[in-house]
This record gives sequence, C-alpha cells and structure tokens, in this order.
Amino acid sequence: MRVLVTGGTGYVGEPVLKTLLEQGHEVRALVRDPSRLRVAGAEPFQGDVLDPATLLPASQGCQACVNLVGVLREEPERGVTFDKLHYQATRNLLTACQQAEVRRFVQMSANGAERGLPYAYFVSKAKAEVAVRASELETVILRPSVIYGGPGDRPSFMGTLESLFSWAPAVPYFSGPGFELAPVSSREVALAIGACLVRPDVTGKIFHLCGAEVYSYKDLLRLVRDLGGHKSVLFPLPYALVRLPAVWLGKQRWFPATADMLGMLKAGNIRPAGAPDFHGLLDVPEDSFKEWLLQGRDRQSRPEDEPAEPLPRAAPTRELYIPRIEDFPPGELPGAGEKIP
Repeated sequence: MRVLVTGGTGYVGEPVLKTLLEQGHEVRALVRDPSRLRVAGAEPFQGDVLDPATLLPASQGCQACVNLVGVLREEPERGVTFDKLHYQATRNLLTACQQAEVRRFVQMSANGAERGLPYAYFVSKAKAEVAVRASELETVILRPSVIYGGPGDRPSFMGTLESLFSWAPAVPYFSGPGFELAPVSSREVALAIGACLVRPDVTGKIFHLCGAEVYSYKDLLRLVRDLGGHKSVLFPLPYALVRLPAVWLGKQRWFPATADMLGMLKAGNIRPAGAPDFHGLLDVPEDSFKEWLLQGRDRQSRPEDEPAEPLPRAAPTRELYIPRIEDFPPGELPGAGEKIP
C-alpha cells in the first residue's frame, strides 16, 4: 500500500515512517523542507498542508493517508495556530484525498478532545474530528495520551520535562485531584497506525491510545528525575500559583508551558470510561514507560528515594464523549478558545 504521511519529520512522524516501511508499505512523506526528512526509504514530496494546490498531487496514487500534523503551542506571529494546523489543514487534506480517490484516512487527534474543555488545542482537535467523520473516506481517529520515545531533538512533552530538570534546581508539582497521565510510546502509536491502515474492522472507529501504566504528575516527575540522574528538588505548589505566571509568560517560547497546557494537564490524560484498551483490539504489545526510562543510558536512582511506581489500574472515571456533526451546525463551528457545546 502506498501511504501519504503528513507530519513525518516530527516527534511521532519519524517512528511512524520507520514502522510503515518495515511493514512493507510505500511511504510518501509530505514535507515543506525535504532536507528535514531523515528516514531512509521514505519518498519526500514537497508541499504544505495549508497549501491545497500541493495536496492533490501529493495524494494521487496513494491508497491511504496518515495525518500527524500537530503543534504543542501557537506562534501567531509565524502563522502557527491550532485552528490552522489542526482544523484547516485536516479539511484541506480530506478534500485532496477525496479528489485523489484515497480510500483510508487515519487522523491523529488527542486524548481529551472529546471532553468539551475550553482550550484552543482541544477545540481545534475536536473540530478536525468532526470534519474527518463527515468525510466519505474510510476513517479512523486516534486519540493518544502523552507520547514518549520519539527523537529527542523534536518538540515534545517529555523533552520539556528533561530540559526543565537539566537546569532547574527545584521543580513544582501540583496537589489536588487530577493530573493523572497514561504515557504511551511512539512505538505503540506507530503499530496502532499500521494496524488501522490494513484492518477492515476499524473503519469509522475511534481509539484512545493510552499506556498501560498510569502515573500521577508528581510520580511521573519523580520517575523522570530519578531515572534521568537529575538532582532537582520536587516541591508542592498550588495550581493557581503556577498558572498565574503562565498566563503572562506562556506566549514566550522559552517558558516551559502555556496556561492552556497547564489546564489540560490538570484535567488529566487517561483512558476514559467506556473506551476499550487499544492494545488488545489492535494487537499492539504493551510498552513500559519506566522500562523506557531505564534504557539507553546508565541511569541511577537516587539512593534516598525509590523510583515511583505506576498507580493501580483503577477503572477510569470520566465519561466517553464523541464530538458529533450536529454539535457544530454549518457556519457555527467554535473558534479557538471557545467551549464546545
């Protein structure tokens, strides 16, 4: 199968390209700058998801498309916004794929896009989901939790934490409910995408790609610190006190998080109630976040502090919600920052 992949030079994109090639697919990577494509065997195709004129020729001859384009923070001065890169880009791709008679479309969304929370990132992802589900293609939507295991020189949540521990003598964690994470590896995500490209029983379905281990934010920080050989002190801090400077400084690229990032972190990022475990459904072996941290370099735990253990696999508590087309009447799709009905 020839597969068009967008976002192939990103944190998730490179592992996905490698996996699809290993599975025997012909892979065409849509890239703005072909020199950034580092995966041997992938065919570079110069184009831009925001330039519809480049997308039809990129899609022609392909049987499937995997849309991995995504950004963690906006830079409006450079034309980088969630609405453009997540929603408008998806619409452009869907149009091109339909015209090129591409059969299957796999959309990378985000765990939490279904919750109706008033964060621009989630709103743009939810709008893109609605567009995907309204198309005439065979579609699959994937909602990953926090992803680890991609190339270290690409922007990522884990990269932000590692960078923070590399210079900060003290790092705050938040007290109170929420802040639970289920990290999923880039390998698990790539294998799930591979399964969704070829299996006939997944069309029209949505999968929450959440790892088997669930951590509180405090325990995840402690694990990254200890197994990464860092010496930063962890200390509790009320969420409101952390969010306040993020409101003012979050627009600066050097600041580790925006206010919306903190809000999404507080909301938690685990598999919702009613959502099945994707590992069994897609035949994807489970990876361990803790084991990944232990691999790759000599990491020693702090002698006075045992590494954190994952929380018990308690039943998820939040309800499953799937954005519907009727939630967004024509011409009335919510803009960035507006709450989803």
